[in-house]
Amino acid sequence: MSTHLDILRVIACLSVLLLHSGNSAAIREGGAIVDYFSRYLVVGCVPLFFAISGALAVQKLGSWEYFLRRAYWLLLSFAGWNLILVGAVLLCQLLLVLLGLQFEFGFLSDKIKAGLLSIFGVTEHYPIVYQFWFVRDLILCMVAMALVSLFLKAKSHFFWGLVIFSFAAGQYVSQNLYLSSVFFALAAFFLGGLVPTWLYTGFSRYGLIVAVLAALMLLIIFVGFEEFILKSALVSALSVLFLIGLSSVLTERKFNMPRYAVGATYFVFAAHEPLLTFLIKLFLLLEISRVFVYFVSVILVGGFLLLVFNLVSRGRSTVFKLFIYGRG
Repeated sequence: MSTHLDILRVIACLSVLLLHSGNSAAIREGGAIVDYFSRYLVVGCVPLFFAISGALAVQKLGSWEYFLRRAYWLLLSFAGWNLILVGAVLLCQLLLVLLGLQFEFGFLSDKIKAGLLSIFGVTEHYPIVYQFWFVRDLILCMVAMALVSLFLKAKSHFFWGLVIFSFAAGQYVSQNLYLSSVFFALAAFFLGGLVPTWLYTGFSRYGLIVAVLAALMLLIIFVGFEEFILKSALVSALSVLFLIGLSSVLTERKFNMPRYAVGATYFVFAAHEPLLTFLIKLFLLLEISRVFVYFVSVILVGGFLLLVFNLVSRGRSTVFKLFIYGRG
């Protein structure tokens, strides 16, 4: 039977697809439904992923060698995926030129020059494909955890201080997107290490109540409030509660999540955005409902990537593991 953490990881992964599908400027014209889903209801999926990583990492606290190895393999996977996507974009552009056709690939090619600099996370630029900032920041979380394991021994006492420091630092440097994303990722990561029980067991029979209340509060904020201090933090927190509550409901109903879906979360996260953006652009040429495009694109891309993962995950080589799981 699936554990709550298994179900939560898959729900968070699906939420990332919903989040990035709504990032398309054309899709945003779909109106309130798309806006509510992508900017409010599922926006907590990214900090939730960092919190899940923190809850898993705390089990290895004290083993600084483990975290450095994890950072090393993530760095190789991060660089490899970016370079593959650069090659794919350049190849597509070359083929289109040879065929005398034109198609707008600016959503990737415009990022190549700046994005190459971010492969090793040393500049303010985002990676070539936007969602790879998550992997870059996860690498830094692993390095931070190695330092915590090496120098700080008392888990809970120091973790609270690290959460508060990271969140405050993220607010302080909020004008710098690179630094603020790093600090907020660290805050969510260390917070996950402090509250692993919520992530491992959820809210039990109260999951439906938590999910409904969180969704209603998000709807109230969406409809009735303009920008206010710490709005983004409150929306993210409520979204996290909604996602944990939803997974708690499925856990209570003993929902059995397929193992390949649980194992595919890293692969789906790494590979989805180019496919999602490309498919949305094609759909919008048909002049059909943007709300329809928003949800159907997520279903098609998610289903296709799960199928690909199920076919290629049988490979046992280090290269397969590097790109599919982010480890050697």
